[in-house]
Amino acid sequence: MIEQIYPQQPGDSQNTPKKQLQLSPKTKKILLIAAPIILFALLFYGLFAQGIIGSERNATVSVKVTDSDQAAIENAQVVIGDNFTNTNADGTATVATKAGKRIMVVKKTGYIQKSSEITVKAGANDIGTVTLEDSPDARVDLSISIVDYLSNEEVSLAKITLNDLIPSTTGNNYFFKEVPIGDYELTISANGYETFTSKVVITKTSKELDKVELVPSGKIVFESNREGGKRGIFTASLDGSDQKPLISRVGNTEDYLPTFSPNQQRLYFFSTRDNSKNSQGVLEEYLYVSKIDGSELTKIDKTNFYTTKWSADSSLIGYLKTTSDTPTYGLFIYNVSTKKKVEIKDYKATGEFAFSLNGQRIAFVAEGADGSNALYIANVDGTNIVKVIDGYVYSLEFSSANNLRYTVYDNAVKSYEYNISTKIISTITLSDQDKDLSAVLSPDKKYRAYVSTRDGKTNLFISDASGKNERKLTDINKVQGSILWSLNSSYITFNVVSSDETARYVVAINGAKAKKIVDINFSYNF
Repeated sequence: MIEQIYPQQPGDSQNTPKKQLQLSPKTKKILLIAAPIILFALLFYGLFAQGIIGSERNATVSVKVTDSDQAAIENAQVVIGDNFTNTNADGTATVATKAGKRIMVVKKTGYIQKSSEITVKAGANDIGTVTLEDSPDARVDLSISIVDYLSNEEVSLAKITLNDLIPSTTGNNYFFKEVPIGDYELTISANGYETFTSKVVITKTSKELDKVELVPSGKIVFESNREGGKRGIFTASLDGSDQKPLISRVGNTEDYLPTFSPNQQRLYFFSTRDNSKNSQGVLEEYLYVSKIDGSELTKIDKTNFYTTKWSADSSLIGYLKTTSDTPTYGLFIYNVSTKKKVEIKDYKATGEFAFSLNGQRIAFVAEGADGSNALYIANVDGTNIVKVIDGYVYSLEFSSANNLRYTVYDNAVKSYEYNISTKIISTITLSDQDKDLSAVLSPDKKYRAYVSTRDGKTNLFISDASGKNERKLTDINKVQGSILWSLNSSYITFNVVSSDETARYVVAINGAKAKKIVDINFSYNF
């Protein structure tokens, strides 16, 4: 019952009973029906205001999914409530939902699932980036390609480990099966190559490891003025890495013009490290020899040299040295093992000489006692000197059969071969292009390498041992020389000299493009 309160009128007594509002049965009935309706309306409005109901409160949620390297993950599933979709190639996905607080789940096989509560507003929502970490249980199959750095040919019989994992092999193809994702150290070794090591990261998207180019074993020696402008001698690997001094300079003196022995165990070089000065106060230079590690450093002779050469067997160093103020030279032979030197006396050398392949004989051009030029051959101890032919010859070279080859210009270029055993001279018939002797024979005696100028362009060429089947190995056009074969006869190092660069290069004989190893300082020694 609802009371009706009336205002007290003047004169009313405090004890006058208050009148109460009386509702008719019909009114009561109406109120009982209306109250639930009003309460429901209020509840609906509250839910509507919160975005829980009402079609106009629809929303979308956009998200980008990446891995721990910030790379997009494709086909990751994004779930919000009952709705879900997969990410595209860019790692993005858009899911339809309703406004309000929602739970978003992002998952993909091989990754750790991630769940988070998000607040969604009506309309479009950009959540940003969700990063999934690799699952420790994820595994992938991997392949790896291994090639020669110089020839680009596949390397066989390589030993490969990925931490403690070893691949299966099919020919020159290498495969790892079910590799757990994570960080690894890759190690590759093969006979005749530098060992390769690298840190690699394996993820769920990994399918193959980067191609590895194995660098053939071996070193080069080169001259550089990187130490305060002073010339010094350095070594490097064939890809230019691991550069370091061969031997420390002495004070302000210099070391320069290094030349490897054919067996690459020793080198000779010129130096002022003796620190002696001539009458004009100029540091005097000497010829030195040492092992490739800088040990057994030995001073050979005070120099005023024109030509210096190793014998093919690396046992001897020959050099032409002025012995007076005349423009002629004495021919000297230094034995690396015995440390003794021999002078070919009574003959004034004129610039050309060559050692036989076995290091037992030397051929040279000289002015004899009668004052005329001639080609001679002698034992390396200076005995048994024999005149081969009168006149001036050049391009001396010993063949694979250890016979002497030489060139004469007599109204035309003519080449000959002198059989040391029979003393018979025969004409060598060469192609019009292959007129170059003074070649360097490969260790396996199958090829000759030489520098030749064609149409004003100087490049490196090879032919077979007989001088046939010539091939041009470079297109650099500025090859200077200093040819050195690899011990396995598969590549050649040489110098390039131009207005743009002075550098040491290397080229494989299979026709692959030549590669620069390192820039060098280049001293001429006349």
